[in-house]
Amino acid sequence: MNKLKELNQEELKDISDFLSDNINEYILANVSSKDILEMDIQIEVSYNEKLKVDVSVNLEFHELSKADANISDIAIENSLLKLDSYLDENFRV
Repeated sequence: MNKLKELNQEELKDISDFLSDNINEYILANVSSKDILEMDIQIEVSYNEKLKVDVSVNLEFHELSKADANISDIAIENSLLKLDSYLDENFRV
């Protein structure tokens, strides 16, 4: 596996957007939007010789929802797995 190139702010934003989009898509593919009262996705991406990614998802469901409370953790894990391929395709030298 090749090393990541030096990433600028726009590229870090692209990575953040990629993660956010994947998390959002995964959750909405597995939970009805009617069940979600609030969804807050927080992503911090930084690069200082090494890529650092912090992701948190806060989901609030309708009280009658039968949605899996762990869906946000699963969505984060899924998007981080996809991130490796995205980095390989776009940011490795």
